[in-house]
Amino acid sequence: MPATKNVQNMMRISLVIVALLLSFSLNASVIVANKVYPGSIMLPLYNSGKIISLDDFMKLKPSGYKKLTGKRMNLKEIICLKIVQHHLKNTINNDGTVNLQKLADDETDSMWNNLDWVALGFFLGPIGLLIAVIINDSKRHQRIQWTAVGVCFLCLALLLYIFAF
Repeated sequence: MPATKNVQNMMRISLVIVALLLSFSLNASVIVANKVYPGSIMLPLYNSGKIISLDDFMKLKPSGYKKLTGKRMNLKEIICLKIVQHHLKNTINNDGTVNLQKLADDETDSMWNNLDWVALGFFLGPIGLLIAVIINDSKRHQRIQWTAVGVCFLCLALLLYIFAF
């Protein structure tokens, strides 16, 4: 009887070894695609817990959202949906593939992620804009843009102050 236990243990060990070797060989044969299409990217659907492809999300309308989730979108949610669709539309190339670099950059290109540069432009004005121009790195254009937005807010605040009194 002990011999059969040894045989069973040897079978289990060999099965585990074969499974590990297969998993390593399968992981090594994964081919990285150069082109990513909108149908292959899945996104969570806002406030529903459901997942939808990028292609379907681009075609989504408020009535379609109601059919999928059973919830009606309010005006704020409709505006947010259209803004996100517009930003995602800019990440799709002419040949129908998704530019992943633009998608990653678009994620970090919001006013809330660049609030420090907006504040610098608002509180320091042209000096803040000069600071943004002097710093030279890969995000220079984005930094100058958001500092200029802060300077515009400063100008609007000054105009309101001047015309209010």
